[in-house]
Amino acid sequence: GFYNLIAKCLGLPTDSTLRKYKIPTTNEPDGVLHANLAKEKTAFDAMNSNTAELAWERMCSLKFDTMHMKGRMVDNGQGEVVGIAHDAHEPGILEKELEELKALDRTEEELQNESDNGGKNEVVLPTLAKHFQVFMATTWSPISSGGKRSKHEFIVARYGSKSVDSEFLIPTINEIILTLWHYGFIVNDIIG
Repeated sequence: GFYNLIAKCLGLPTDSTLRKYKIPTTNEPDGVLHANLAKEKTAFDAMNSNTAELAWERMCSLKFDTMHMKGRMVDNGQGEVVGIAHDAHEPGILEKELEELKALDRTEEELQNESDNGGKNEVVLPTLAKHFQVFMATTWSPISSGGKRSKHEFIVARYGSKSVDSEFLIPTINEIILTLWHYGFIVNDIIG
């Protein structure tokens, strides 16, 4: 309750939103999250024992989406802040930005001196926008071979990048499809 009160005052995500985005592989490096896939394979095999290699239960959709991080705040694309960058409040980052802001507040004379020196004292501001690409898989079959509910939805991979384009997506999607096949899932649909 106390966190939600502070979150409401500061415009931070609620505790239920944080739980929604929490995954057990938070500290793994970017890329395919093999620990997630191994865990999901184990859960799938437990619910769908003796399922054939090409069975309907193994078919899944591969979904991907990008979240934007602006000013060290993560936005879900609908104007809702859902997180803060891990380094957002580190003293070194904040001190660097303060120094750069001071450097921007220069007199006309200082600017003229800089241009005379070839602009060597040019201020480099930190990047204001980043892309956080997330790939998820969802099985098509809501019912296991034993007649129980067994729809699986899990995070497959994540990548932080400066931009998202086809040169990144095409080889990445191919790698993810092959990796899912290795863990026993068949991608037959891609949604972006």
